[in-house]
Amino acid sequence: ADGVERIVVADVAGGTPQALPVAGVLTHVGFLPQSEALVASVDLDNENFVQVNAHGATSADGVFAAGDVVAGATRRVVNAIEQGRIAAQWALKLLGK
Repeated sequence: ADGVERIVVADVAGGTPQALPVAGVLTHVGFLPQSEALVASVDLDNENFVQVNAHGATSADGVFAAGDVVAGATRRVVNAIEQGRIAAQWALKLLGK
């Protein structure tokens, strides 16, 4: 099969593992931005979140950011998707497409 078919979950207090059928998985990697590689390239706030304008553009020409790494992001998938859509729209405009 291609993709995820099930996940196994267990109660952290020692519960019995249980397999659940799923069609996909979204992961959350924590509350700290993984922006170390961007330190010398774009402006970050004092907590290392990327600073962007309303279009998702960073301080570096042609570099856009969206999602949890963005300063002030609400940490919700639906918001990250919308930020990505806006950034992609403006990136295409920048490219003249």
